[in-house]
Amino acid sequence: MLSGVLLLALAAPAAADFAEGWAAYAAADFETAHQLWKPLAVAGDANAQFNLGAMYHKGQGVPQSDDQAAWWYRVAAEQGQRDAQLQLGGLYVQGRSVPWDYVQALVWYTLAERAGSAEAGLLRERLAGAVSAEQIDEAARLAGAWQPQPPAVVEPPPEPTYRYDYTVVREVQRHLSALGYDVGAIDGAVGPRTRQAIREYEAARGMPPTGRPTKEFLERLQGAQAGGGGSRATAAEPPDGD
Repeated sequence: MLSGVLLLALAAPAAADFAEGWAAYAAADFETAHQLWKPLAVAGDANAQFNLGAMYHKGQGVPQSDDQAAWWYRVAAEQGQRDAQLQLGGLYVQGRSVPWDYVQALVWYTLAERAGSAEAGLLRERLAGAVSAEQIDEAARLAGAWQPQPPAVVEPPPEPTYRYDYTVVREVQRHLSALGYDVGAIDGAVGPRTRQAIREYEAARGMPPTGRPTKEFLERLQGAQAGGGGSRATAAEPPDGD
């Protein structure tokens, strides 16, 4: 599932700062966008909260963190932000930084659909075909009882300590893609497919499967390509001695 399209906030008092953050984001200056949007998110702006969740989901200007993404999606979703509800439902389907819970997934998909998300409706119907009637009834009951929370100041969790360089990530994606690995879009964002491709490359060479696109990993990747190795076909073979 895509991690969503970032949204332009509508609240008048924060409009100037939000628009400035949007301009920075559009120019791929993700760190500036994060700096401008985070105070708005902390102050309770649901659209800014969703945007931060999407940036952590993709690793744009911040360390990629499913935990951070889930936290920001949740506080936005609880206010009724439909794209955050959609993404939170997807996390429950996958069990990423939240328990694997199809009932909760159906609840959030239902709420997002009611708020106007056609994609949420399709995902809800697909998931409903894979669960029991009791689970569907329970999700409907929970969704029917749900009430949006009013905007409020929040205390976000501590920031992850590691950061990735956007240009380094793009180069890692470009090299891995050329070797036949599925990294998704070559966009400098540390998404699940990029991390999985890195893990596959590392594991095939007897390296610890960290999934992290660091400068050191890029240098090792470039060295392997310069030596004529590294293709996915070659990588699928166990290293010597195994």
